[in-house]
Amino acid sequence: MLNPNSEDQPVELPITQTLETLGWQHHNGLDEFEDGQSHLGRENKSEVVLKDRLRLAMVTNRLPGPKILSTRGTVAVPKAIAAM
Repeated sequence: MLNPNSEDQPVELPITQTLETLGWQHHNGLDEFEDGQSHLGRENKSEVVLKDRLRLAMVTNRLPGPKILSTRGTVAVPKAIAAM
């Protein structure tokens, strides 16, 4: 039975479906750290941006970004992406 206080149905599901129709990929991270290591590539739960995927998408789509995106360091999200 669904939790009546859950945001899944009224919030997460509609936006997930919309983003998928725009070509985004959805990954359910509920069990991401179940075995102690992320299967999505995050170092810890506080890391909200999947750096390798963002870097690849920016290179693939030839989006300008700060040099920091080409290193393994902290990722700064360009203003154009942050505004989305």
